[in-house]
Amino acid sequence: MSTRAFRDTYEVLAKIGEGGMGAIYKVRHRHLDQHRVIKIMRPHVSGDDDFEARFLREARLEAELRHPNIAQLYEFEVAPEGSAYIVMEFIDGVTLRQILDVAGPPSLPFTLFLADQGLEALAYLHRRGFVHRDISPDNIMLGRDTEGHPVVKVIDLGIAKKTEESDDRQITRTGTFIGKVQYASPEQFGNTPIDSRSDLYSFGIVLYEMLTGLYPIEGHDTNSLIGGHLFKPPVPFSQSDPRDEVPEELRSAVLRSLSKTREERFDGATEFREALAAVDHREGDNVEETTRLIGLCQTDPETAAPGEDLDIFGTEETRLRSARMQLETSSTTVLPGPMDPTVSLGPPPSTGIPRWARLAAPLAVLLLLATIFVVLRQQRVVPEPGGPEVVEDILPRPLPADLHFGRYYALVIGNNDYRSLPRLRTAVADAGAVGEVLAERYGFEVTTLYDGTRRQIYEYLEEVAAKVGPEDSLLLYYAGHGALYTDRSLYWQPVDADPDSTVNWLSTEDVSDLLREVTARNVLVIADSCYAGALAGEQRPRPPPTVDRLTFVRKQLEKTSRLALTSGGFSPVVDAGAGGTHSVFAKALLEQLANNEIVLDGGQLYDHLVDPVEQGAASLDVVQRPVYAPLSSAGDQGGEFFFVPTTLREANS
Repeated sequence: MSTRAFRDTYEVLAKIGEGGMGAIYKVRHRHLDQHRVIKIMRPHVSGDDDFEARFLREARLEAELRHPNIAQLYEFEVAPEGSAYIVMEFIDGVTLRQILDVAGPPSLPFTLFLADQGLEALAYLHRRGFVHRDISPDNIMLGRDTEGHPVVKVIDLGIAKKTEESDDRQITRTGTFIGKVQYASPEQFGNTPIDSRSDLYSFGIVLYEMLTGLYPIEGHDTNSLIGGHLFKPPVPFSQSDPRDEVPEELRSAVLRSLSKTREERFDGATEFREALAAVDHREGDNVEETTRLIGLCQTDPETAAPGEDLDIFGTEETRLRSARMQLETSSTTVLPGPMDPTVSLGPPPSTGIPRWARLAAPLAVLLLLATIFVVLRQQRVVPEPGGPEVVEDILPRPLPADLHFGRYYALVIGNNDYRSLPRLRTAVADAGAVGEVLAERYGFEVTTLYDGTRRQIYEYLEEVAAKVGPEDSLLLYYAGHGALYTDRSLYWQPVDADPDSTVNWLSTEDVSDLLREVTARNVLVIADSCYAGALAGEQRPRPPPTVDRLTFVRKQLEKTSRLALTSGGFSPVVDAGAGGTHSVFAKALLEQLANNEIVLDGGQLYDHLVDPVEQGAASLDVVQRPVYAPLSSAGDQGGEFFFVPTTLREANS
């Protein structure tokens, strides 16, 4: 439809939301005098096969569906300008998120009414062979039908899929989680096929919130939330419902839906619905409560600007802005936003903390951070003009002769050209640059492996490990795809990895076992991959600041170390993005290593990577925080890994 034809058909009334993929508008059909919703996909993402494929599939999927509890699709078209749009049913109501945030938990009878209709919609979807994959309070709405009766509508099927789809991996990027972290099932973080029971887990979280007003999964950020989904039981009702207002049979049903193992959940939405129908409760006035909640929670959307019906497909200004935002992102990049079907990395839902406490907490954190900053500035952190922050070295010059750092070896791996997985853009360049700075500035004997298969990685690692002596240090750098299984097994995916089989994947548990047997005094694994935080165990306490740096270094050289420095935790990480040449993590790592002139330990390196990585990722609307801790099950004894510039080592020898 041309811009003129669109203007002749629809009057834009208000903007409902906007994100990286496009925008949502409330419109009026001029000829039918009906309100509808139009979802726009901007031209700047039309060239992105993943986004466009999802958008097209959403239209096709929703066109197949006819159910009173699912938002109806009316029209779909690709405009000549390159934009695509979907015209859908306008629901004059509020989302469950608005209800929970503004009004708090509904009454028990009304919660069961909402759950009954929501599960009826899911049962219909599942019968048709679809899995929603993004059930959350944001995607369930309360409205009224044409006769004024309360009705629940499931919306936003942007990432729904048919369970038998064979081409899903062409649309879902490897290493990129799809959905909202807070409401995702454990299997959504691994390689387990997703079926209808995933939606039941997500719906169970929504129901838990409606019953208690609290979120059932412990976690304060993306990584800890994923860990909570995978490994921690839900918050017990004894804590979230101390007055026993939720009947025991209802508690049992909710907890069953939240089982980590999908086989232990309900077989389907109908069985879940029947379990809720059996709960003994008094009847409530659903019409009255619907009127109260919509009146209390509904807000007016942003009124459309004059002429916006002409430029909702993107003015020249918005196209230029979008072009600037379209960075060199890879298959492991997550760019979340209100309209994007990729992972939502925002804060967890409300945990029932009083408003005054929620306001006071950030102030306390700021005060604490300011105090820490002052303390650190009073110690040995000094700025280097024109470069990253570095730690002032207070070791004597030349270094004492009894500081024996041994020889340094490194195996540096970078994988770009995957045979069956999406190609990465910067892993090889990252590995090459890291290997170069290790060799030239620190005197490492570097072995590089680009686009390595599983067999090659093992062979190279065994070859390098055989050279290392008891006073030497070994560094293993890996940049490439990573995958996390629900049993917390992390795998590196060599270039010959098959997405449907782990045969050619490289278990990092096997890598840890091999490194435990290496005779090296110090071992450091630097991993720039999705979910790399699973490499590390519990973070050990850092030693207190001391002016006696020499004593600290001597003590550390008496111990072995088996450490991991990872680009992130239990989440996808950014590949390209730092100017299109290096990943955000690799860029920060290279800057620190290239500008360092002191005996730098791994903990210091980590401290000065955190801010650049977090800030670089935040510029892409991604949450990413490095992890530094001992390797899981690798025999760490509390030592440190030291980076010693060759200029200091030569003076020391």
